[in-house]
Formats: sequence, C-alpha cells, structure tokens
Amino acid sequence: MKEKLIKIWKDPVGSNVIAFFIITLLPSLLGAVITLINGLYNKIPIIKIIQGIAETFTLKTEVPIWVVVLFIGICLTTVYQALRKVYNEYTKTPDVEKEEQGELPIFHYGNSINFFANRIGYAFPGLRHKLEWYHGKDAVSRLTRLLSKPLEFKSLDGEGRINPIWWFRAGSSMFVEKFKVISGKKCLMNHDELIINKIAVYQSQFEFQNFLYVETLPDKPSGAYDYYTKNYIEERKKEYGHCSEEFGLINGIAIKREEYEDGAANVKGKVIDTHGAELRTRNLTTYNFIITSTGSPYNSREFDRHSGEIMNGILKGEKEFNELLDFLMTFERKEKYLD
Repeated sequence: MKEKLIKIWKDPVGSNVIAFFIITLLPSLLGAVITLINGLYNKIPIIKIIQGIAETFTLKTEVPIWVVVLFIGICLTTVYQALRKVYNEYTKTPDVEKEEQGELPIFHYGNSINFFANRIGYAFPGLRHKLEWYHGKDAVSRLTRLLSKPLEFKSLDGEGRINPIWWFRAGSSMFVEKFKVISGKKCLMNHDELIINKIAVYQSQFEFQNFLYVETLPDKPSGAYDYYTKNYIEERKKEYGHCSEEFGLINGIAIKREEYEDGAANVKGKVIDTHGAELRTRNLTTYNFIITSTGSPYNSREFDRHSGEIMNGILKGEKEFNELLDFLMTFERKEKYLD
C-alpha cells in the first residue's frame, strides 16, 4: 500500500489530485472538528452540533459554498504547482540540467580512473577489494546504473571532449556514449545490441585495477543478409573466436550495412529512403569484453596482444576466467592518466 501511495504522489496528475483534495477539504474538515469539540465541551445538544457542522459545508448565499471552495481550491492548486516546479528546477543537479539543454557537463572528477571508481560504487555499493558475479536481469540493472548518463563531458577549459568509460577486447575498443535496455536482458550500448548473460565486477584496493567483465549470449541474424547460416557462423567462430553482424535499422526493418551507408535500401522490391536509420551490430555467437576507464592500464598494446587468446578461450570453455583476472593483475599503474 505504501509503495502505491508513493507511486501516485510521484505521478504529476496523481499528486495534483491529492493536493487539490487536501487544500479544498482540509479547512472544512478542521472547522467541523472544531465545531464538534466546542459543542461537546459546552454541552450543546447534539442536534445543534450537527447543524453547526452542516453550516461549515453550506452557506446561504446566491453562490453555493461548494463553488467558492472549488474556486479557491483551483487557485491554491495552481500556486502549488508553480511552487513545485520552481523547487524541482532549483534542486536539479547541474549535470542533468546541462544535458537536457544539449550542453555537455564539465568533467570535474579529477581523472577517468576516479570517475570509474565512483560509478563502481554507484552500481555495486558496499563492494570492497573482491570479485562478484551477477546474472541476467540483475546484471542488466547493474550495467544500467554503471553506464547511466552523463557519459560524455567537456574538459575544464571547455576546449576538449572527455569520454571516461571505454570497452576493450583484443584490439577492439570504443568509448561508451550511451546505454539503454531494449527489452528484458537485451541492451543497446552505443550501436551494439547485447543480450546480457552475466557480468563480473572487480573492485580493487587500487582504483586503476577496477574493471567490469561482460559476457553475452548469441542473437539471431537480423535477416538483412542471406549468408549468415549456421555453418557460416560456426566457420567464423572457429577462425576469429566469435561472429557478429553489422546492419542498419529503419522503422524496425533491417537493411544491409551498404544500404545504410548509401542512404537508400531495396525493401520488398521498392527503393526507400533510409536517412535517419540506426547502425546496429549484433553478436551471433557468445561474446565477451571488459569495461573500464580510459586511463586504465588495460588500455594498452599489451592487453590488445594477449587478451584475445584468453577471452576466446573462456568462450570456448578452454580457459577459466581466473586466467584473465591473473593476466589483468600483472598490469601496473600508468604514470599519466588518459582522460
């Protein structure tokens, strides 16, 4: 019951209705209570007390009392809404306000490693100096907090742009600029569609060692291409360790990457304009990568050269996750941060 009332109060319409009834009815109810107490204290006959209470809600004038009360209630409710709006604007955090206006917030976290450590605490509160695993929807919920907005900033001097969180995997990497849940365990990180299977978070006593390991489930081909058969996918997996597909998405229709680039596509025998289409990447086999700060020592050629064998081995069941953890613990802190 408590949760339902909180939900109604947070809803703009529900809270205004509650406020209206409180503002309009409370004075009359208080007047009725006062009349009752006063009548009982002065030993006034009960019939006269009832008549007095009735007069609280009625007035013998040309304008019915309920009309007057309604008018006053509307006025007070309007004032209440205005004050509430001012309060919300006043208490809004600077980063959120600037983001809504399309302006990047200033990066004032010191460096990307500090920023990522703060996000680890926000998504995994209470975790200290150990590794924890999360699965399915719980993993999605944690990822959503870790990669919540803002993810892009401008430097203190206003000249540069900073993306403090990146993902890395064996020579592939990209800053994370957006993340959202599509449905269930399926998420969109930048233009990558990910079906989250499980994640592991490592919170170290040394902030530069913090990282998040992400493992995803295979998705179905989009249908934009006809050569993504089971045999083709298995061949790509054997050769590269995994298989992925790039395509465009326009109004729920998957188109070829080439058509996405051309700005037009052939759909059911008709050429359609595809300006505004979204680029998507879909993993057709299991896939894994790590998320960390751009200033992390894992952002290095050493990680690029040796992580692929280990991460592919984990997906094939030939290697244990602890081998990746041991490998990452060999990295030392960089003398300079990469923000």
